[in-house]
Amino acid sequence: MWVRLPPRAQKLICKGRFINYLRRIMSKKTLILVIIGLVLAVGAGLYLYFFQYKKVVDCGTDQNCFTENLKSCTPTKFYGGAWIIKGGSIKSCEVYQEGTDPSDLKKNIGMTCIINVGDYEEFTKQGVLANINMYILSKLENCQGPLKDQLQSIFDKSQEIIDKSKKQ
Repeated sequence: MWVRLPPRAQKLICKGRFINYLRRIMSKKTLILVIIGLVLAVGAGLYLYFFQYKKVVDCGTDQNCFTENLKSCTPTKFYGGAWIIKGGSIKSCEVYQEGTDPSDLKKNIGMTCIINVGDYEEFTKQGVLANINMYILSKLENCQGPLKDQLQSIFDKSQEIIDKSKKQ
């Protein structure tokens, strides 16, 4: 839908006198505020487009790349997308992990976890991949999704077996 201007305004636009027309129908302060508002809106849009848009870093299998991006919560793919840092803040990151469903090996399932960056740095001293798995398994309550449910049921069953063996 187009806004229909009065015939007088249409003639002025055609003759290049639109600003003079706006000056007559608006006060000087209103016109200045409208122009400032438009400049700010365009500036904010450009800022968001160029500076806030984060590209996803593809680390491949580089563990150091993954660790560095985890510290800053930069969106990152690791191991071909098996691990994806979706973003977050300096204190905690949202990380997606994809795995294979044990009941159907052709089906991939995943879970999303919130990783506390300060806690995780303790786990990175020996090697990233093993340590992120250990960290997530120790903080499984910070995760949600079908993979978490599968892991939780495996842990529950193994705990039952351990408890039975202790009783004997």
